[in-house]
Amino acid sequence: MAKTQGTTDFPPGVWVMLTSEDVVAIRAQNVTYNDVWLQRSTPVEPDSIDGAVLLLRGWGLAASFTLDECWPGADGGRIWGFAPAGGKVSFSHA
Repeated sequence: MAKTQGTTDFPPGVWVMLTSEDVVAIRAQNVTYNDVWLQRSTPVEPDSIDGAVLLLRGWGLAASFTLDECWPGADGGRIWGFAPAGGKVSFSHA
């Protein structure tokens, strides 16, 4: 599978799909000063941030993790992002 990377903007309060296919690992970095939540789901938009991973605002370090580390038992899925005040995430996955 080819490596996919990019930067995605999040309009305030809107879920945005980061991965257009199922993945088992991702590297993500919040490059704004607003909190951004990452959530594992199917191709269907999540309906809440319950169980989501928070990428703190202004956090300069990228986080690399497998989906199973954040969502135990997950063998893959789509990653969605949500930023209540809007935001931007740099990401890559293979």
